[in-house]
Amino acid sequence: MNETFTEFLNKMQADPDMIQQALRMYLSERTNDRTSKEMLTELHTAAISEEELDHLLEEFKHDPDILEQAALAYFEYAWKDDTERPSIRAAFEYAKDRLPVVEITILAIAAMYGMYLLTTKGVTKIERTTKRNPDGSYEKTERIEKEPFAPIVSAITQLFKRPGP
Repeated sequence: MNETFTEFLNKMQADPDMIQQALRMYLSERTNDRTSKEMLTELHTAAISEEELDHLLEEFKHDPDILEQAALAYFEYAWKDDTERPSIRAAFEYAKDRLPVVEITILAIAAMYGMYLLTTKGVTKIERTTKRNPDGSYEKTERIEKEPFAPIVSAITQLFKRPGP
């Protein structure tokens, strides 16, 4: 049986705190323990408008429903990749058992970072080159660098620059 993310949430009896904590833990694992400061720096670098980013971060800090929706959107996407499910399950189990107290700012940054990854689909850099081969023909190559995982969203999609030329 192929369990849906919704079925998993119901089985876990997930509440908003568990979902937010699980996102923080999952992103920590997926980004090789990138700190919230490093995530924030990357968000500011990628933002088209730093003022809008700061405004949205404040909304994330003050509205637990937005935080929860962002986390759910990210997990829903990641759940589609069968190889990510064990990590997601582990993050929820750990969150359920420990439920550490974490500053809301850290959760807001993690949620915003998840939205950034969904928006960019994890792409951090695109290099395109065209070269002439010895036989006179031309060859185009494209190299795409991604986060260690690939990740949606509405207004947030307009906030970040797209990587590439």
